Amino acid sequence: MENLVEKLQKDALDFIETKYTLNINGGLQTEISNLDFYFSDETTEFNAIVYEPSLCIILQGSKAVGFGNELYNYGPKEYLLSSTHVPAKVKVLEASKEKPFVSFRIKFELEDIYDVIKNIDTQKLALDSKSEKGLFFDEINEKLYDPILRLIKLLDKEQEEINYLSSLIIKEILFILINDKSGYFLNKFAMEGTVSNKIVKAISEIKDNFNEN
Repeated sequence: MENLVEKLQKDALDFIETKYTLNINGGLQTEISNLDFYFSDETTEFNAIVYEPSLCIILQGSKAVGFGNELYNYGPKEYLLSSTHVPAKVKVLEASKEKPFVSFRIKFELEDIYDVIKNIDTQKLALDSKSEKGLFFDEINEKLYDPILRLIKLLDKEQEEINYLSSLIIKEILFILINDKSGYFLNKFAMEGTVSNKIVKAISEIKDNFNEN
């Protein structure tokens, strides 16, 4: 019998297959500005990318992510969380025309992370050794998937409803992440005065003003 996470994943995949044709290859921006999908019907070689502050989840297939000297493989049972603009290399490991690779990304603003963190007792956040780098991987659970599925299904609503509710659901997702194992990770990169936060600000400044001297 399927567990609840697998049922939620299948529900999300069925919704996406109904709404979009899966014979696309590449990224697809949705009507929700913070949500986009990626599809591939074949495996790929490593490509250089820059992760933005975001939550990345695979619905079907698997991917390898190279970051620094580390190489991580992940699939539908895990999620990837990026705290800032992080250079990495990625490779689709499992994909076919019959069963294409399907993933999505929910992008965050630092202001949204601040807004959630200021209402939480950060002293209770558990230190996790996986929190010391710019990318965080962990097992996904049904508590996190519930608002994610609601966010995806907002794509069937009117744009006015999408604009209002999507920001609330994204903050709910952040609230769950911050109160889970990834809380210390997000807090460390978001809080004023920390070395990690200064790095985040420096990267954002370079990205936003790249064309200037």
